[in-house]
Amino acid sequence: MIRVGSLYNYLDYEKERIDYSGLREEPFKAKLMKKLQQFHEDQHDHFTNVILPELNDENITLGNISKLTEAEQEKVHHYFSKSKFIQCLRLWCMMGYRTFPILMNKLLVLGC
Repeated sequence: MIRVGSLYNYLDYEKERIDYSGLREEPFKAKLMKKLQQFHEDQHDHFTNVILPELNDENITLGNISKLTEAEQEKVHHYFSKSKFIQCLRLWCMMGYRTFPILMNKLLVLGC
């Protein structure tokens, strides 16, 4: 687990620190950014080459709401506001949160 915010605090305030890996701030940042770029590329490749074809096999297409007619946009807005948004609010209230909850590390967190 990496706390990127603390890394940037050190960089912003020109404080010196050695990471657990033994790297200084800038080399650690460069290594982190390289890993993040590779993760993003892998994620994009998986989405493009695995998920989209599987969605297509199920006759599910992704689109942009701006491409819908005004009537279709209204139907989507009505559906979300009357069903999905209410479900999110109910879940939120059932959990007893008045502010955004702390999301724990290393747990699967689903939200809408």
